[in-house]
Amino acid sequence: MVVSPTLSCSAFKLGCALNSASARPSLGGYGRQSGPCKVARVVCSDTVSSKKEWSRVKPGVANSGARRGRSLVAAAAAEGVAVDVNAPASVLVEQLLSLVEGTDRGTQIGEPEKCAINEIVAKLETQCIPEPLSSPLLFGDWEVAYSSNPTAPGGYYRSMLGRALLKTRDMVQSINAPDLISNKVAFAAFGLVEGKVTLQGKLTVLDQKWVEVVFEPPQVMLGSFKTQYGGNSNVKLAILYLDEVVRIGRGSRGSLFIFKRRT
Repeated sequence: MVVSPTLSCSAFKLGCALNSASARPSLGGYGRQSGPCKVARVVCSDTVSSKKEWSRVKPGVANSGARRGRSLVAAAAAEGVAVDVNAPASVLVEQLLSLVEGTDRGTQIGEPEKCAINEIVAKLETQCIPEPLSSPLLFGDWEVAYSSNPTAPGGYYRSMLGRALLKTRDMVQSINAPDLISNKVAFAAFGLVEGKVTLQGKLTVLDQKWVEVVFEPPQVMLGSFKTQYGGNSNVKLAILYLDEVVRIGRGSRGSLFIFKRRT
């Protein structure tokens, strides 16, 4: 999580997923909201809630000893989207995947659902394992389940025109020990000619959550035609949450990415 000569920027960012409207593929993290979230918060009298800054670039680190409220519910009243953000992490993950299912990786989703997703992600971020980049859970094949910016996971291929001409078949990021990343977008041109864009990269750990990934020029295949073009590109990404099922990431420019484990 994306055939255009400007494809090569940042395919499938590692976030746990960069969001410019660039024509190059990318995957990163949190995106700024296009408008205010119409989310009503219902808080029990003994609940402690904290202010969330959705547009910040660096994730906040929650105090491990922070008091958990008895019941904090984020609800989009108009649409009936309700999330209990004090549920166990496994339940929050299930709710998150349910919200993004059937949305074409976030291109067909409403603002109430986006707000609910942000509520869940903010809560899961406080429960991320201490050093996700040192965990073996990082490695494997990850399917792009959601991006807050529709074009971020695939550049031109995920733009409105690109989606009309090139039907996305698959979007996968593979992370292999010790530092190799492969991003693949499979598509069908006009629903007939199969194609694929692949980027190979290496990551460098910057701190406990942030990495820099340097990608080689993208390789493009359309039917029997194959080519490689452009130069190297690099992105910086943060992992917000990681477990056996999902990886949630954020790019240095904003977009939120949710990956679902495939293997």
